[in-house]
Amino acid sequence: MREMEEKMNKHEFNLSGHVWGINRSHKIYLKHFADEVGITLGQYPYLVALSYDENLNQDDIAKLFQIDKCGVSRALKKLEAQGLIERTPDPNNRRSNILTLTEKGRKAGKYIKDKDDEWEEFIYENIGIDKEIIQKYIRKILFESAELVEQYKEDSCKK
Repeated sequence: MREMEEKMNKHEFNLSGHVWGINRSHKIYLKHFADEVGITLGQYPYLVALSYDENLNQDDIAKLFQIDKCGVSRALKKLEAQGLIERTPDPNNRRSNILTLTEKGRKAGKYIKDKDDEWEEFIYENIGIDKEIIQKYIRKILFESAELVEQYKEDSCKK
């Protein structure tokens, strides 16, 4: 581990390089557990979002994850085929479906979320910086970045 730290210290990575490295190690860690329950890491955020709010529809998820509606639709079809979510017509908008987790989806999402929380706690315990301080700055970076890229988004449904 110290060898990797020495190698990284020789390079001047920019912010995106550090974020990429954190994201990559996080994915490697979580993939092992996602494989155990038969989901992909791409499906995991949908399960977590629905575990927090089972009144979401496809548009809500697209906005939340900054993904076009077609991409969300493809992901939801796969989740539904796996028996992880159900779609029910929205009584207030017949063109929309309310998404809910099945029991299988709840269990898979909870298992991976618990492992994700373990990863996060390990990180916070070992860096010596208050969790709230880190989260404050990470959120600020996320919001600023999202605002900057808003003008460059494409709608792949139009392709």
